[in-house]
Amino acid sequence: MGSTLSSPSYSHSADTLKSPDMVNATQLVKSLIAKNAVMVFSKSYCPYCTKAKNLLKSNGINFEAIELDRRDDGSVIQSVLANLTNQRTVPNIFANGHHIGGCDNTIAALSNGSFKKILKGDKGTLFIVDSDAPEQSSSASASAGKASAPESPVSAKSASASEAPEAPESPLSAKAQL
Repeated sequence: MGSTLSSPSYSHSADTLKSPDMVNATQLVKSLIAKNAVMVFSKSYCPYCTKAKNLLKSNGINFEAIELDRRDDGSVIQSVLANLTNQRTVPNIFANGHHIGGCDNTIAALSNGSFKKILKGDKGTLFIVDSDAPEQSSSASASAGKASAPESPVSAKSASASEAPEAPESPLSAKAQL
């Protein structure tokens, strides 16, 4: 859960997706995700962003954050993130190239230990964003028995619902477990 982009639509024509702004923003996003162990796309006024960043700090996890509302290209970056992850809200958090998700997903991943496993190199079964790979269907991953992780970071949901980490019943119970 988080704040949404003020634009009413995320669907872009092929021409819009190939515009110089979108191409540059896509390259920037993929580069930031690839070079930072933990990358947080945030907005300075978003309480869910603040909560997620404070939770990462309190768990001793270093991260790089970009405040989209303080950048001229922030709305373009958020559109790129929506296209890559199908998540239209912030915070939008990545660990070692894996898309963790928003605040609630981060709480769950920290609670069940999957966040720290990903930081240690365990690819897990969360999102991976791959710069060139087409979206992988979750049914393909499930039928293979394992989620395959592309070598390069940054893309599609590779975990079936049964493989995804269990979320706590509520954020309050997750906080108590931390």
